[in-house]
Amino acid sequence: MGFSLDDAQHLTETLLDWVDADDETRLDGAESDWYGQAEWPYHASNQPVRRLSELVLVRGFRELFFDEAGRPNELYRAFADTVSLHNSGNL
Repeated sequence: MGFSLDDAQHLTETLLDWVDADDETRLDGAESDWYGQAEWPYHASNQPVRRLSELVLVRGFRELFFDEAGRPNELYRAFADTVSLHNSGNL
């Protein structure tokens, strides 16, 4: 999708922190302590992403995939066309 290696690493680490069950922040990630400092505090989901629109809550995704009003942008649409939340169980 044309992201720099740094942006790709940041997105990966924040997404992994968003879905993992622990509160240990990865090097470039974000856990509930970071989200708890938001204007309207909230916690990391600590479970698999259920809808791609949930990414508006995830540090890094919010800034790259959504506009200031929280509406999906072109990067979000390209990402949504590329990934699936459904797993066949065959990796």
